Amino acid sequence: MTADRVRQSLLLLSALVLPLGGALAQAQEPAAAHPYLKASHLFEAGWTRQKVDAKVRSTVEPLGGTTLDLDDLGVDKRDDSWILGYRYRFNPRWSVLAGAYLFSGSGSIEGQTDFTYDGQQFTAGASLHTKLDVDTYIVDVLYAVYRSERSELNIGGGVHAMDMTVDIRATAFVSDVGDREVSSGGDTLLAPLPNLRVQGFHAFSDRFAVSGTLGWFSANVDEYDGSFSFVRANAQYWFTDRFAAVLGYQYTEVDITRDTGRRETEFDLTFDGPIFELSYAF
Repeated sequence: MTADRVRQSLLLLSALVLPLGGALAQAQEPAAAHPYLKASHLFEAGWTRQKVDAKVRSTVEPLGGTTLDLDDLGVDKRDDSWILGYRYRFNPRWSVLAGAYLFSGSGSIEGQTDFTYDGQQFTAGASLHTKLDVDTYIVDVLYAVYRSERSELNIGGGVHAMDMTVDIRATAFVSDVGDREVSSGGDTLLAPLPNLRVQGFHAFSDRFAVSGTLGWFSANVDEYDGSFSFVRANAQYWFTDRFAAVLGYQYTEVDITRDTGRRETEFDLTFDGPIFELSYAF
């Protein structure tokens, strides 16, 4: 699913459900039956095994730059990532979410061609050591436009900040010296930008429930250009009113460019993979 399709879906859903919000807010508030809907606080911690496809470019004038596929640089296509989340429901319809998604991948390979990155020249034959870190931080405010004893539909928005770092180091063997670093380059992009989110939940019973989320933000602000989007689906099993296990799947697409005039940095990334979380609510 492309960023444009996610954005169109969010805008369409917003147009359909927002007119209902006022009427539903004036109606008698239904008594929530499921612990997810009743709890004021919800903590989540989890793990995901994500597959990543990544292309990066860092151009410094007048040297130019090369678009690099990190798969060609030996970076692992799958790696373990960590997820942390917290939700505070300060009344039945309003809640605040905060989350962090942490990804790190690395690899080594012998360079096959010459290329330029971050104003540094890398030559064929050198040993390349590459590391990619992508940390995403989210704070959203959500409003339940629909709410029943076992279901709710939330829409809202907030801020995403993405800290994306690529570090490439080249070493070569020198007689009587051994391996010596001959060049290195890296770039970090931090983009705090507004976002939209639609999130739904339905409990089939006190123990089994499902949830889904669509998220999107535009990066067309100041020196940034591009977008970020993600789709997530979960199945939840509640062992008690406080503890639950969550099994899900998430797809994320990132295409962001930052142009400061002299330097242009581009990250074109897709992540997808299963998610496992443990939740605690009270």
